[in-house]
Amino acid sequence: MLRSLARFYYSDDAKMSTRESSGHRSTHNQSRQSHARTSDLQQMPELPTGFEEECNRLAQEIANIPAVMRDHLARAEGDSGTRRDSHNRNRNLNVQLQRLTRELQLKDSEIHNLESELEASKVKIQNLRVKEQTLRDFVLESDPYQAISDGDVINAFTRIRQGIQKLASSKSLQLDRPLLDLKSSIFVEEEDLATLWPGSHRPGRVLILRALLFRTVSRQILTQDVFGISDSEEDQAEDRHSWSGLNSGLSQFERALVHCNVPNDVVVNWRLSTLKSVEAAGMSKGASGTALAEQLYGFFATFMVEGATQQEQAKLQRGFSELCSQAYALRLLMRKSRESYQCLPISSGTLLEEVEHLADVYGETDGKKDGKVRITFTLCDGLVKPRSQTEQPLVLEKAQVITTRG
Repeated sequence: MLRSLARFYYSDDAKMSTRESSGHRSTHNQSRQSHARTSDLQQMPELPTGFEEECNRLAQEIANIPAVMRDHLARAEGDSGTRRDSHNRNRNLNVQLQRLTRELQLKDSEIHNLESELEASKVKIQNLRVKEQTLRDFVLESDPYQAISDGDVINAFTRIRQGIQKLASSKSLQLDRPLLDLKSSIFVEEEDLATLWPGSHRPGRVLILRALLFRTVSRQILTQDVFGISDSEEDQAEDRHSWSGLNSGLSQFERALVHCNVPNDVVVNWRLSTLKSVEAAGMSKGASGTALAEQLYGFFATFMVEGATQQEQAKLQRGFSELCSQAYALRLLMRKSRESYQCLPISSGTLLEEVEHLADVYGETDGKKDGKVRITFTLCDGLVKPRSQTEQPLVLEKAQVITTRG
């Protein structure tokens, strides 16, 4: 390679010298000059040390120039692509920013509209509250009776329960008869209690009498649609018009209103107005429930111990009169309320686990050692206040029940 470069160098010098000395020489002279130049090259002195290595290095660098150029071009193209990607990314971010800005503006507008609607709703609610209070004041002013609280009803209910317990536990009663005769017309479907009587001792028989008393009072008074019309013969005899059947007719009319799906408020307002009218007419004076009290005393008097004094008999009779009078007063109290208070019995045979929220176990009869606990009979109904159709009634007083296992 070194000699080739030298030849190339000298041939260029010779050509330049020939062009300077004679531009019009003939072909023959050129041939001679070429021969002379070859001779001169052969007689050229030796090259300096390292010249060949330097030339080789330069030749290698020259040979590497294409690869170096390709590498530079590739990097340049990469930088250009990176710049394009960055430009595209920035453009996309700007587009997203503009979109989010528009969405934010829409949300701000929506929030502003909602805030306006909220303020308008608050104004409507305030106006409705004013109207509600006005209507409430009007109802309270026009309501013939003052508001009756749950506590009022619970206290009256508790007094009846205590009165029944006192009467059934009276020491004046002799409970050793083998059978319980319930042929009286005031007792209906009490065979379950009569069946339990023969196998029960005195404490158990006292519980049976308590259940019998509450069932009778509940059926005859606490579940009736009474209007406060006195049922005593003395009160009715004072008026030339007979009141018999009037309470029954009003009750039938009220049931007809309910059956025809008349709104509850209309039914309640009619009932309260009718009750007030009965009072205004003087039909509610005197005691009520006296007829049932006499029948109950007639039945329980057969249990009186031999040799019972007149005072003991009078005390027992007075106890039944007070019981029935209190029961009637409780029923009127429930009827004068806008709430639909109810006495809730629990059927015999019901599993206790199904009604634990409604009942308290007061005692247990003999049964199997294992098995599920069932209701034997209800000693005293529960007291509940129904709420909306979708809600369970509010339990004011749980029922007292006797259970058995098996």
